Amino acid sequence: QMSDIAFGIDYARRNGARIISLSLASSPDNPNADAPILRQAIQNAERAGVIIVAAAGNHGAGSKNVGPGYPAAYTQFSNVIAVGGSDNAGRWANFSNYGPPIDLAAPSIDIAGPVRTAISPENPYGTDRGTSMATPLVSGMFALMISRNPNLPMEEYIKIAKDTATPAEAAPHGQNWAGAGIINAGAAVARVPLSVNGTALRDWKDVANGTEVRATIDGVECGSASVQSVGPVARYTVRVRSEAEASGCGAPGRTVLFLIGGQPAQPNYAWGGRDESLGISQRDISTVSPPPGAIVVQALNGGWSNIAHLDPGGTLPNVLANLSSPWTELLRWDPDKPFLETAGAYQRFARAVPDYVNDLPAIDRYDAVWINAGQSNVATPNPEPPAGRVVSLHSGWNNFVYTGTAKSVAEALATLDGLYKQVLQYDNGQRAWLSYLPGHPRYLNDFGGLFKLKIYWVFMTAPATLAMN
Repeated sequence: QMSDIAFGIDYARRNGARIISLSLASSPDNPNADAPILRQAIQNAERAGVIIVAAAGNHGAGSKNVGPGYPAAYTQFSNVIAVGGSDNAGRWANFSNYGPPIDLAAPSIDIAGPVRTAISPENPYGTDRGTSMATPLVSGMFALMISRNPNLPMEEYIKIAKDTATPAEAAPHGQNWAGAGIINAGAAVARVPLSVNGTALRDWKDVANGTEVRATIDGVECGSASVQSVGPVARYTVRVRSEAEASGCGAPGRTVLFLIGGQPAQPNYAWGGRDESLGISQRDISTVSPPPGAIVVQALNGGWSNIAHLDPGGTLPNVLANLSSPWTELLRWDPDKPFLETAGAYQRFARAVPDYVNDLPAIDRYDAVWINAGQSNVATPNPEPPAGRVVSLHSGWNNFVYTGTAKSVAEALATLDGLYKQVLQYDNGQRAWLSYLPGHPRYLNDFGGLFKLKIYWVFMTAPATLAMN
């Protein structure tokens, strides 16, 4: 009954099936086989991206009813794969129905299966023949492809299956019996690409709509796509070709490098081995501004600027003798200095005032300070800070120089998770504060990463130490 088949298709679809294997076919001369209820069920499956693999059906010697039965006969549905049968030498099996609807063929003679053929316990299972035996081989091939990468659209699995099929010999009747050819499951699985989707970022902030994302392997371009922004979020999906599809591309053990707008991005991805999925979802990739070179340049804006002291420490004002821009005053935040009934205030050194007015006699390397100076640049040899430098952070606001490698804020401050409420950075050039609030959407924050030898403020809810690697 077509209604029973339709019910089975709908039930499987609603319960998450990706492939429906139907080792059955109506008689080609059955006027009731093309039933509206069956067409509707197949159309619903097509919309859901479910592949239906259906046997073409078999005919006896001398029969004139050689066309595929339903549902294999439905050519209007892209998800229906009509399966013909081959013999063990790759030729047409002379019982297999044939005609225009056939998409693929598979071996159909002496196929072992789980159906009992005898009561005897010594050999309860045997072999059988027919397009019903070929159909599960095709379904199994699609299952292997989906297990390799579950994130591809239905149409891609079908295209790969057809592109990798082995061309079939012509049959004596001269008509289509194998479609694209006899399945080659190994070649089909090897052709499955890596797919990666997520958000494309620059310094952990969304890039512009239309920005190119490219995937390369050992210098060979193996995939590209353009960013398709969804509101403020820069979404990307890249299909990375396999070695079986393009020479030099993906194979187990090879590393896939991404470029965003022509700039290297991180992280990289290793092409998975046989039992690893090639479908990667919801992964952010970001380009990262390079670290400072041999000379570190910091801008002064003609007023108050927040800068890092990168020369050796010493007493004021002599420690700033090499500063080319005239300056009048220096401040350093002290989170322990009493201020009214709270802790946290500035230590101060001002020029041309009595010594007793100042309470900041000296500064050390890697101190973060405010300086009131003319508009120019401070150029300092890079001190190449040691890995693992530790700063002590107090409850309340702390001003510190970050000396670790560039990381997203969440990663750089991972050891402080739950202990900080806000991170700030002062843009000297724009004379503006930039803010990062943990847990807020990325597009609501002004910056997304911490960078080497840059200055940040962090508000702590409890004391902690930060090791910067």
